[in-house]
Amino acid sequence: MAAALLALVVVLAWPTRPAPLPAVPPRTSAALPTREALSRAAADHPPSISEVAALFIPVRPAAAPAAPAPTLPPERVPWLHFLAFVVSATGETSYFFKNDQAGHVLMLGYRQPRDGWNLSEVQGDTYILQNGPHRYLVTAR
Repeated sequence: MAAALLALVVVLAWPTRPAPLPAVPPRTSAALPTREALSRAAADHPPSISEVAALFIPVRPAAAPAAPAPTLPPERVPWLHFLAFVVSATGETSYFFKNDQAGHVLMLGYRQPRDGWNLSEVQGDTYILQNGPHRYLVTAR
């Protein structure tokens, strides 16, 4: 019995080697500091906590940008009418539209928002106006 107890003590006290750690993959991002860059910079100033922490944080691939939300086709409404357009002496074009709902005339420049309205597209005699999330299709008569 004493021999078994002595063998157990020897086994438990015997120094063991820990298993080797897996190899660290190389960093793919140039924005993160390398060990060499930190050692060169250490002569000038001590590294910041974010530079040191970057050595221990795994690099994750950047997330793919989200696809833009599909735009709805413009809506034809009976209360929005094209009146005319005018070209000034400086070459700027102003377009005039009648809004029957509000009872006033809109004067818009191409892609120059005014009072919540924007003339986003001009294709021949077809105009697309935006007011917030709504898009309206207006044709010249």
